[in-house]
Amino acid sequence: MYARLIMMTVKPGDSATATRLSETLATEVQSLAGFHKATFFCDPRYGEYAMLSVWHSEEDAIIAGRLLCSKIESGSAGETVSQPASKLYEIYEPEIAVKPRGPQMPDAEVSAR
Repeated sequence: MYARLIMMTVKPGDSATATRLSETLATEVQSLAGFHKATFFCDPRYGEYAMLSVWHSEEDAIIAGRLLCSKIESGSAGETVSQPASKLYEIYEPEIAVKPRGPQMPDAEVSAR
């Protein structure tokens, strides 16, 4: 599996442009070959918006990066502060399982006491 991180910057406070572009990407990404899932995140104080998408193959992630960055460039019509930045990562699972933090549900033995 591969992850594609695409970042864009709009004028601080211009969440309407970022929302419109993100909704376009959300619709577009689902139709691409090899798509697994996507998460969007932002820091609106600085106008920074990003999408992290997961792909079944490196080739799918590379093609998606080109298409989605092109979509941002053509759809932003000068509304972004800079060109979108895109990075490709290979996903791996550490041998040591990562356990969630925070409140945990009690074990069956503990709750039975």
